[in-house]
Amino acid sequence: MFQVTRRRLALWYTSITAVLLIIFALGIYSYVYTTLLDRIDDTLEHVLEIVEPSLIIERVTADKGTYQINLEGSFYQHPSATNQVEDDHIDIEWFNPDGLLLWQTLESPFPIPLSFNSGGKTIRISDDYLLRQITKKIEIGHYILGYLRVSHPLFDMVKPIRQLIIDLSIAIILMIISVASIGWFLSGIAIKPVIESYQSLKQFTADASHELRNPIATIKTNIQSLLAYPELDFNTQKKQLIILERLTEKLSNLVNDLLFLARNDSGIIKPNFSPIPLDALLLEVVEEQKIIAQKK
Repeated sequence: MFQVTRRRLALWYTSITAVLLIIFALGIYSYVYTTLLDRIDDTLEHVLEIVEPSLIIERVTADKGTYQINLEGSFYQHPSATNQVEDDHIDIEWFNPDGLLLWQTLESPFPIPLSFNSGGKTIRISDDYLLRQITKKIEIGHYILGYLRVSHPLFDMVKPIRQLIIDLSIAIILMIISVASIGWFLSGIAIKPVIESYQSLKQFTADASHELRNPIATIKTNIQSLLAYPELDFNTQKKQLIILERLTEKLSNLVNDLLFLARNDSGIIKPNFSPIPLDALLLEVVEEQKIIAQKK
């Protein structure tokens, strides 16, 4: 019974700690993941800030539209921006107002439709290849010139994130094992007073049964003696009745003593000891047991 309770305590302690550890690990993972994404977004926005001012806008005839971007002059004649893009492994794509790809730094275009997301968006090309993209609409007044999309592969981020997941998983498993061991030890300490209290209760019950058995047996013997020999003289009957009265009083005192012991064990009252005459107590015991001895 106590081992089952101990296991339950250890299991609850371990479960609650495991949940807290998982929540803590998820918090760390979310913080690191968000921080790395924010750094990549800052880099992409910085590239947009460099590329956008370098765009050469030309006024064209009405049949071609009002304005047009000179792609060759905008992207090919600014080596500093190109070097920045190559160093940071960033790819640039330019789309016309209809969403048609006109220029790119990629060797082969990604099969990704144009979608306007100025805040950054993660695109999954394959299981091992992720892209972070920011698309900015370029316009003059209310006239849309096109869309500038910058992309950054997340291979520099995927590997550290996976390693972080592995490290956190190992740490959580080791912590749960340690917490389970500590929980088992602490539950043993916590349940020890309960076991001691239960043992005390068993001992108290056994002692009470033992103390009550002898007076009850003596009372029963005296009553049977009176019923079996009604012709006994008055003095003998009176003597036995006095013994019965004393035994009854003793039982009453014994019940009070047991109640006192129960209260004393629970800490309700403090013991107040007083001396008792042992010779008188022994004489009473001899007198009570004399009738039982004569009958046997």
